[in-house]
Amino acid sequence: MSNESGMVMALTGNLAPQQRFSVVQDERFLKVVELLRSADVSFTNLEGCIQDGEDFPAHVAGNGRGATYLACPPHTVEEVKWMGIRMVYAANNHAADFAEGGILTTIKYFKAGGLGYAGIGASLSAATAPGYLETPKGTVALVAAADWGPRGRMDLPYQMPAAVMAADEGPLFKSRPGLNLIRYDAVTLVESRHARRAAQSQPGTRMGRCEGQPAPRRRAGRSPAHARRVGRRAGPRNRISLHGQKVRVGGQV
Repeated sequence: MSNESGMVMALTGNLAPQQRFSVVQDERFLKVVELLRSADVSFTNLEGCIQDGEDFPAHVAGNGRGATYLACPPHTVEEVKWMGIRMVYAANNHAADFAEGGILTTIKYFKAGGLGYAGIGASLSAATAPGYLETPKGTVALVAAADWGPRGRMDLPYQMPAAVMAADEGPLFKSRPGLNLIRYDAVTLVESRHARRAAQSQPGTRMGRCEGQPAPRRRAGRSPAHARRVGRRAGPRNRISLHGQKVRVGGQV
């Protein structure tokens, strides 16, 4: 694609090489390489860490999805640059497969090989910062981020695995490496009649006051402030928790 200034960008999908592809002589493959080299800037998503036996695997792969541990050999940087790619999208569900050490090792290889990147860092500030690349047509900024957890479960009631949650340093601790993680809170909208039926039929369901429900009754000797505190403990208005999922009770969907 190109913009009004004439800058041409080429974007590819996932790349997780295990062998050198600079020796491939297939004409169709070489045409793709020629296209990437002809662009002012080319990007790819490097799916995995760069490893040469430096780090232990994290306790779970795929950012919580139980996937395969994915590592690429050190010559990956050289091969990627051979294709004409000068920046990589480094935040993905395999970026933390080798925990905090794997993040730092991957960055070490990126910097040693002169390959631009974004989405991982030695701290939260570094992981969320854009990567910059200067070209004859202008400076390009790349921002990369990734999600976490088993997809398709709406809310994610799981503990974050190692290396995912980057953090900046504090007065008594140093920064923690990680990736630029997308943080979100999923809430399912359910019609009032269905939500009430579910709350009554499912043991352990917690339900806040819905529209039309009376406020907690004030007992003798209890202050209005106490009644308000009881209402807050009952949960937010129009919200229930059903099997660990957050549900918002509304009108008709």
